[in-house]
Amino acid sequence: MDMKYIIIAIAATMMLTGCPSDEDAEAPEETATEAAPTLSEQRAMRQRRNPEPPTRSDAPRSLTDPARELPRLTGELEDDGYGPTMIIDGSSPEAFRQSVELIAADSSESQYREFNAALRFLRTYTLGARDLEEFYQTLDGMTPEEVVEMVAERRGRRQR
Repeated sequence: MDMKYIIIAIAATMMLTGCPSDEDAEAPEETATEAAPTLSEQRAMRQRRNPEPPTRSDAPRSLTDPARELPRLTGELEDDGYGPTMIIDGSSPEAFRQSVELIAADSSESQYREFNAALRFLRTYTLGARDLEEFYQTLDGMTPEEVVEMVAERRGRRQR
């Protein structure tokens, strides 16, 4: 009789270890259902026409193409900064845009407004460069302070 109990105990142990419990059996089905999107969700994902806009960095970015139009930015600081002493990179439209963004990020609104007005004055009235790349190259290596001074001199000559 002892042998009969041992065999029954071994058989019961084998059955219990071989069969998953009710909790274990239901858990994989739930995760599989949650992970796989339904047919209607798959259709909705394929039919989405407006993709989400790309994330933007905290730095101010001009939405204009620097090869076609001067960047439109504003100064970011409440107090005067060091932006007007930074060097302008006019080697390409993209380099110009990036250097102007750095200048705007380290300038007060009034500092940048003065620089921006000087840029637009030069672009419109003085240099007459038809191609913006050529215009940027004339400013390469200058600082915003130098650009503002140059405009002040040219305006002074025009008013005489």
